Amino acid sequence: MRLPRSLFGAFAVAALAITPALAAPVYPANSRVGLEPPAGFTASTKFPGFENPQANAAIIIVELPAEAYAEIEKGFTDEALKARGMTVQAREPLTVSGGQGIFVAGPQESGGQKRYEAVMIANVSGITTIVSVQMLEASHATLTDAMLRDAFKTVAVRKEVPEAEKLSVLPYKLGNLAGFRIVRSGRDGAVILTDGPGDAVEAVAQPFMIIGIAPGQAPKPEERDAFARSMARSRNRFRR
Repeated sequence: MRLPRSLFGAFAVAALAITPALAAPVYPANSRVGLEPPAGFTASTKFPGFENPQANAAIIIVELPAEAYAEIEKGFTDEALKARGMTVQAREPLTVSGGQGIFVAGPQESGGQKRYEAVMIANVSGITTIVSVQMLEASHATLTDAMLRDAFKTVAVRKEVPEAEKLSVLPYKLGNLAGFRIVRSGRDGAVILTDGPGDAVEAVAQPFMIIGIAPGQAPKPEERDAFARSMARSRNRFRR
C-alpha cells in the first residue's frame, strides 16, 4: 500500500524533529585539529585547545608530522608516563574519524597538587596529534573518562587553516605579505613565510622568511641611530 504524499511528508517532518542535530568539530584558532568539546569548554585564546575555568580544566592540542606517531607510540608506555607523574588506570585503542589512536587516563601529581589527566595520541588524516585533558582531581567526578573518550572520538583535521587565523594569533601586525604565504605561526610571535609551493625549510629550494620576537629592552636612541647609519652604509655599498 502506498502512503499518501501528505502523510509521507508528515512522517518525514516528524523524523527530522526527533533526530538529534549532529554537532560540528570546533577548531581553535590556527589549529588544523579540532573536536567537539564537552559541555562547558570554549576555545582558548591563550593556547591551541579549549578551557573550562569552572572545572579548572583544559584541553591541549598538539600537531606533529604523521611520521612522528611511531616514535611517540613507543614512548607512550605506562612506565614512561609514570616517570612524569601519571599513574595509568585506563588504556585502550580508540577509533577516530580518519585514523586510529590510543587513550590513556589516570591521576597525576604535579608540584604537590593532585590532578587527573586523559591523553589520546592518534594518527589522523596525515597528522599525528596529541590531545591532553588536564583537570583538578575533584573535577573528574563530572568530567568522566566516558565523556572524554566520546570527545576524543570526534577529533577531525581540516584541510588548511585560513590565512586570517594564522595572522590573528601573532602579537603584532603583518601588513603587505608581498606574495609570501604563511607556513606556520604561533602566539609566541614566531612565523615562517615562503614564496613557493613547499612547506619544508630547505636550503636554496625556495625563498623563506622567519620572523620572531627576542626578549629584551627597547633600543636606546643612540643605538637606533647607529643601526640606521649602518644600514645606510650597507645600501650605499650595494648601489656602487
